[in-house]
Amino acid sequence: KHRLFLVDAENKDNYLSSLVVLKDSGIDTPLQLKGKRIGCFPGKTAVTFGKMALAKLGLDPDKDVTIEEMDVETHIGALTSKTVDALITYEATATRAVVEKNAKKLVPALVETYVINPFQAGVWAFSDRFARERPDQAREFALAIYDAVDYMRKYPQEAKTALPDFAPTISLSVAKQTPNIPFTKIGEVDTATLQKQADMLYQYNIISKHLETAPLLLSPAFFSR
Repeated sequence: KHRLFLVDAENKDNYLSSLVVLKDSGIDTPLQLKGKRIGCFPGKTAVTFGKMALAKLGLDPDKDVTIEEMDVETHIGALTSKTVDALITYEATATRAVVEKNAKKLVPALVETYVINPFQAGVWAFSDRFARERPDQAREFALAIYDAVDYMRKYPQEAKTALPDFAPTISLSVAKQTPNIPFTKIGEVDTATLQKQADMLYQYNIISKHLETAPLLLSPAFFSR
């Protein structure tokens, strides 16, 4: 029912996820989180991938730590008030904690390093019906997004100055220090890893059935009509 025209592709250098602690927490290695509370980005996918990463770091996520799903708006407050000892969080929250709240990224690129690389944290889609019934508008929409991606690739720092316009909690100083989030257009998508991610989502009961991802992608021919 949907067609993908853009796929996130966060990697170890340009990442979305981090394990974050306060600098004065006394926590310098992941193993020092034993017995601690970790606030996590909400949702089954974030919790599952967070647990998988913690396991790779030598922690039993069900016994060694307490993981609490939290709305992202509460992450920094929970960390600074020491309601939690660490965060499994995404950008720009992680960078904001570092810049504004004396925090550090204990493990930057948490999911990208220990679960899947590239991490397809998001996909961009419109309905199959829209693509079939209004192909010219669908094509123009996707190409406009591609123009934005091209601009971000060529001028990453300039592009990030727009972040505060869309997310008022992100200051310009924070925006400039966030990683450069990569996106892949049709023809660039790492299809093997996209399928691997879908398989993982099924394996951990995040989606209810096995999903073949290749048919979801728009054909490159769609843009040459």
